[in-house]
Amino acid sequence: MINVMNKLSIESTESSPKVLLDPESFYFEISGESRPEDVRKFYEPVLSWMDDFNGYLGQVTAGGQKAVVFNFIFEYFNSSSAKYIMDI
Repeated sequence: MINVMNKLSIESTESSPKVLLDPESFYFEISGESRPEDVRKFYEPVLSWMDDFNGYLGQVTAGGQKAVVFNFIFEYFNSSSAKYIMDI
């Protein structure tokens, strides 16, 4: 039995990007500006979701492949955000 994953959707603010991680469509996007005051607090849920998705991906693609689209559309990101972006 395949576990169901929820979509992760975070609206953008003046200092943080929009995040859309949709496991049903395999479409992921992080866009806008990334300079949140607490970068770790902002990106930890995203990294945790991605870890869960790795396990989910193994279940839904067993015996086949599935294309994943991940768009990074940044107007600006600071150096603290860069580490988390690379981790993603």
